[in-house]
Amino acid sequence: MSAQSSRALYSSLSARVAGLSLARTVAILCERLGIPKLNKRSGFRALHTRFPEVAEQLVAIFDEAFDKENWELLETVVYVLTDFCFDSVLCRRLIDSYGLLSKIMQIVISPVDSTRVFQILALVARYGDDPVKAEILRGALLLLMALRLRRDVPGVAEAAIVTFAHCLEPQFSHETRDPAVLRELPLSSIVQLVTEILRGPSPPSPQLIIHALPILIFGAEAFATGRADDMVPTMELLAMLLRSKDISLRCVAVWLFSHLYPEEPDDDPLSQIPDGPEPNRYFPGPEELWTWEGVVTDEASQTHITAVWDLLDHRDLRRFGREMVSLMEEAEYFYDDDLVPTAKDYANAALPFTTWEECLPAAAELFRQDGDARSLDYADVLELEYLTLTNNPVRAAARAGEIMARNPKHGYAHVVFCSTSEDREACLQAMKRGVELENISPYWRRRVLLGAMEIHGLMVWNTLLNARPSDRRKRQMGKEFLEAEVKYASMLIEDAPRDARDLPHALDCHISSLLLLQGPVLSEDLSEMEPCLHARELSKIEVRRRGYGVKDSHTTKGYMALAQHFRSGIKSLSGFLIGLQQLDDARGVGTPECATRTQFADSYDADDWSTSQALSESLASSDLDTLISRGPLACSCDGRAGDACMDSGRGAADLYRCSSCLKASAVLRKCGRCGNAWYCDSACQRAHWHKHRGRCGRR
Repeated sequence: MSAQSSRALYSSLSARVAGLSLARTVAILCERLGIPKLNKRSGFRALHTRFPEVAEQLVAIFDEAFDKENWELLETVVYVLTDFCFDSVLCRRLIDSYGLLSKIMQIVISPVDSTRVFQILALVARYGDDPVKAEILRGALLLLMALRLRRDVPGVAEAAIVTFAHCLEPQFSHETRDPAVLRELPLSSIVQLVTEILRGPSPPSPQLIIHALPILIFGAEAFATGRADDMVPTMELLAMLLRSKDISLRCVAVWLFSHLYPEEPDDDPLSQIPDGPEPNRYFPGPEELWTWEGVVTDEASQTHITAVWDLLDHRDLRRFGREMVSLMEEAEYFYDDDLVPTAKDYANAALPFTTWEECLPAAAELFRQDGDARSLDYADVLELEYLTLTNNPVRAAARAGEIMARNPKHGYAHVVFCSTSEDREACLQAMKRGVELENISPYWRRRVLLGAMEIHGLMVWNTLLNARPSDRRKRQMGKEFLEAEVKYASMLIEDAPRDARDLPHALDCHISSLLLLQGPVLSEDLSEMEPCLHARELSKIEVRRRGYGVKDSHTTKGYMALAQHFRSGIKSLSGFLIGLQQLDDARGVGTPECATRTQFADSYDADDWSTSQALSESLASSDLDTLISRGPLACSCDGRAGDACMDSGRGAADLYRCSSCLKASAVLRKCGRCGNAWYCDSACQRAHWHKHRGRCGRR
């Protein structure tokens, strides 16, 4: 469009709209440029056909109005462009071909209504590619200045935080992170201002909260340990997620705090034992003492040393085998290589062995020759122990599986299988059976309980941190896994003597699970934690007396920090808690699944989620990008929260989203077979076919 034509168009419009309301000005502008009404998808489709002509005229009017500081007409143009940008295809064309971003950045601080400026910036951030998002972040100081000046204007804070959240998404992932962008980014200032807005007296909107949370988490990961005092207000907000009715959001809080703090090395156990008399020290009675783990393992270790030396004297492999089976079925044993017979000792005794381990398969073969059920069980125990001692876990797991198939009540086979098999799903089933066996010793039962507790904990993380807001099935599965983890932890804690080496760890897991499972109904001072914390301190003392260090793991540090920030923030964050409740209600947490099922279930329902997926190692280390792209922090902007259509909220037509890339547009194409999926083009359809084909059927 020539400069002369631009000036003529501007002059005619400027004269017609002077002094009119925004609604009237928009109507005149659309009539003058022939812009169709966008309250129906047909209007958007008509706009697509003559978009270059309309866009060129709008940009020309924008430039003329900006040069002449005609803010009223400029605001009208921004309003119309914002409606265009609800269609992702039109938005990208405005960005790529007409310099939309640079034009909007010119008016961030201007008399133009800042709500409209940030609304169109939020759409640009949503549909722009990574370089576009990075360009917006380079102007972060300007955006922060505008936000500080106009944060009280309705809609400004929400639109600004949506903009920051979508622009930061590439930085949330280690694969797409740009160090150059991060170096220039005033991240601490962004986090501080977002925190101030969320802590304001008015309840923040659901959209504001769900976009603010990734920013706060990103800031917490960057600054929580190095600038702990400055981050207290932010950490208090994140701790309030415990009050959410959404168990997946509560899981985000527990996950975040548990991985912010690094593991410590094991402490020196002797340095932690109090000096001098301990008036409150607990002394078990004789009957209880024989159940303590230290006593049981010491007895097993002494029996082992006696058995291997006695073999040199009596030369009876069956007797040696029975003694070894008896101690192995009772508890773990420990020995020093300097205290067992050497090859020379066996030669002097005229025995054909060089180590005591070689005696195990020889004794097993004798029992196997006897053929009765008990002798076969003896032989199996000895064989499994030999495979374990000789560092052959694959063969040990396979043999243990064969033994369990022959004798489902073989306790030691369950123990070996659970500790050596790499098939976690099979391990889980073996653990469930193992804890119910009557012939398994208390020591080994605790080890199986520990494994069951830990494997269910892994399943909790993997399921809940991968549950989108629409994934009710995953949330229900995650809750069931969590209840199972609590059950096994409670059984272990109840059975374990105070000196059990795994007891502090079990109590750590139990406390974290308690916070996650019961967060909304826990007291404000979290007094429910105190019995477990007291038991943990007592257990630490006794475990250290056995010579083992007890460290505060990342789990321990996590729930302690979470509880601290929860207690300090609960009294002053009533507004945020109201907003959090509104977010839960908006997402339908607690409502029947059928009440919020979307039209296009093919694309937006939860994927099938199996136990094997819940056990996948790759999902355990969920990062912020995962929580947003396929987890509980998914927003509704691009359908990841489960919405099939995008609602503009301002009269423009609701646009269907691409089932593959989730972008909204009026020019999507239906699946030709079923009509229940929509695609931008054949590339998107091919990319989505692996997910869609199982549900696609001809109409």
